[in-house]
Amino acid sequence: MERIGSRPVPAWFWAVAVVALLWEAMGCLQYVKQSPAAPALPVWVWSAFAVAVWVGLAGALLLLLRLRWARLAFAVSLLGAVVQFGWAFARTGVTPLGIAVLAAAVALLWFVDHAAKRGWLR
Repeated sequence: MERIGSRPVPAWFWAVAVVALLWEAMGCLQYVKQSPAAPALPVWVWSAFAVAVWVGLAGALLLLLRLRWARLAFAVSLLGAVVQFGWAFARTGVTPLGIAVLAAAVALLWFVDHAAKRGWLR
C-alpha cells in the first residue's frame, strides 16, 4: 500500500484508475471510428461526444496521477455524456449502451470524490 501523507492508498485504487483509463480510451477510439458519421449528427452533439470522451480520458490520467483536478474533468465529461445521450435518448429512445455510459460516468465521478475524501488525491 502506497501512502500519500499519512493516508494509505489501497491497491484497488490503482485497479479502478487503470480500468477508468481503459474505459475512457475505448470511448476515444469510438469517437475516432465514428468520425466519418460526424456530418450526420448536429455539431453540438458531436462536440458533446468529444468533450465526454477526451476530457474523460484526461480525468483518468489525472486520477492515475492522483490529482484532484480529476474531479472537474470527470464532472465535465459527465455533462458531455448527458448532452450527447440526452439527444440520442430523445431521438431514438433509451439504450442499454447509453445507460451503461452514463452509469460509468456517474461511478467515476463518485469514485474520484471518494478518493479525495480519503486523502488519496493531492
